[in-house]
Amino acid sequence: MNQLILLFNPGATGAGGQVYDYDFIIGQDLLVATGFTWNGSTSTDWNDGNNWSGGTAPTVSSSPVIVPTGMPRYPLLTTGNYGALDLIIDNGGTVTMTGGTLSVVGGITNNGIFNQTGGLTDLTGTGTHTFGNGQPIAFYNLTVGTGGLNLAGGPNGTVSVSHLLIMNGDITTNDKLILLSDATGTAMVVNSGGVATGNTTVQRFVSPGTNAATGYRHFAAPVSGATIANLHGPGLPAPVVNAAYNAAGGPPANLTSFPTVFTFDETRLTAASATTSAFTYGWQSPTTTGEALIAGRGYTVNLAPTTVSFTGVLRTGNQPLTLTRGATGNSGWHLLGNPYPAPLNWSNVVLPTGMENAMYTFRSSNQYGGGYVSFVNNIGVPGANLVASGQGFFARVASGTSSLAFTFTNAARETAYSSPVQYRPAADPRPRLELALTAANGAADVLYVYQEAGATTGFDGRFDAAKVQLNEGLLPTLYLPVGSENLSIQGLPDGSRPVALPLILNAPAAGTFSLGAQMLANFPATAALFLEDTRTHTWHDLRAGAYALTLPAGLTAARFVLHLYEARPLAAAVARTVAPALLAYPNPATAGAVVRLSNPAATGDILGSTGRVVGHFAGGQVRTAGLAPGLYLLRNPATGQRSKLTVE
Repeated sequence: MNQLILLFNPGATGAGGQVYDYDFIIGQDLLVATGFTWNGSTSTDWNDGNNWSGGTAPTVSSSPVIVPTGMPRYPLLTTGNYGALDLIIDNGGTVTMTGGTLSVVGGITNNGIFNQTGGLTDLTGTGTHTFGNGQPIAFYNLTVGTGGLNLAGGPNGTVSVSHLLIMNGDITTNDKLILLSDATGTAMVVNSGGVATGNTTVQRFVSPGTNAATGYRHFAAPVSGATIANLHGPGLPAPVVNAAYNAAGGPPANLTSFPTVFTFDETRLTAASATTSAFTYGWQSPTTTGEALIAGRGYTVNLAPTTVSFTGVLRTGNQPLTLTRGATGNSGWHLLGNPYPAPLNWSNVVLPTGMENAMYTFRSSNQYGGGYVSFVNNIGVPGANLVASGQGFFARVASGTSSLAFTFTNAARETAYSSPVQYRPAADPRPRLELALTAANGAADVLYVYQEAGATTGFDGRFDAAKVQLNEGLLPTLYLPVGSENLSIQGLPDGSRPVALPLILNAPAAGTFSLGAQMLANFPATAALFLEDTRTHTWHDLRAGAYALTLPAGLTAARFVLHLYEARPLAAAVARTVAPALLAYPNPATAGAVVRLSNPAATGDILGSTGRVVGHFAGGQVRTAGLAPGLYLLRNPATGQRSKLTVE
């Protein structure tokens, strides 16, 4: 019986979607089909030749691969290496990839289903790859070769990446590229010699983890061309702006349309009044929702957990900003933003002279409240140094610097896939204490204290981080007063010199709390580490667990003291202490520094080594300007309180 012999002639090995030619030969008792058409006769294994029409599995140098409809099984790529010259998936055909590496020299035409939830699709070769015909293609990891990628074809042929996109060559997006974000992770881009032209949609998933309801979230645009109008999610109200909020003296009391989007302008902070010098006065509303989102700037938006989408040209390369600092103590703060479609590692950002090293990320806890997570010098919450794509954060210009040039660069971007919530730091040999104030409902705030050579007992922008917000809504607050600053992270000199650190606590409501070490690392086993309660004359060993206490609502500023390398005094000495101790911090103090006292109302004399009065202090502060290095006695005649102060 005569049968049809079908020889596949691929002709030019161009991109997916080209027209292929077939040679038809009449022969005897034989049907032959060269090329690679999936039949799935044996299994779902791509590399099993029995599943292909030619009896062998395809490679990158073989003919194009066709996955037709109506097969009993379809390819499942799990581990190992797979190859194709071009991949054509017919209507009804399916290719699923959960692992391994699929190398494609040409293009992919998907008229069925291509679904990659793991592994890598590697576009090899030097020619331009063409995708976009047919149905959407969902990649997990995608590497674009030096020949580049052109997303051409019909309107349905979008290409999405959910994990990692590496561009060794350029991508022409034709508005079809989507970087996905959900609860499992956010796609990131590595520009390794290639850039994207045309618009890309970049998603940022807003986690309900710390607040499942409406609250303020800080954003930044990883693309150029996005506007304020982009700052909302599907089904949520459009952003609201109102320039009337920015009126001098604060927003009008009768403001009827309250903004939901804010920027931060540190030049608004002036010493004209308590209102205009407060940190919160820096917030201002944009004028219109058509205002462009500026590269490297952050925006805060009051919205519910959602997925925000930014559409525009992917940013890469240097992103310069000019940062200023005004005259008030609260000035110098800037709401910055990660300008890239990849995590930004703050530890790799080159900070100019005059820039403090710390950065601060906001975590919403309720509609109008939350707290800032600090990070400086590799101290802070694990992963706090990684700024997610689309994330805004605060940083600060140091005192004494009026203006500086700051630049985001690609060198600070992560190049291997990372998820900030999964990051864990390397082993750290420095002595470190994480002291947590925890409410009965589990809400907590953490103060970080560590030791390192070069740090001082005063405020130093290289080693310390300020407390951005002193009252965090429904959260308890714990911080350390140092001169005119309040700190969330304090770096201290190395060594075992005794240090007494007065603490300030802020309770959102009266109730029971605990104050204890959630981490004690690398202190000598013999080091004395105590928490003193001056009201009860209790010295609590931090190694013995948390200390239980009851707090009134509001500030508790002169009750608790953290003692490092300082042994508990004798019981007789404690009994003789009627008035709370008058503690000075920092102590020792650098000449010229402002020293804060544990009694904020303390007024008295400064006595030199001979007992002669050499100065005075008031308002709970000692100004050491004019004092020579040496040992001094602080005396409060009204209460009988005394304290020693060393000036270096």
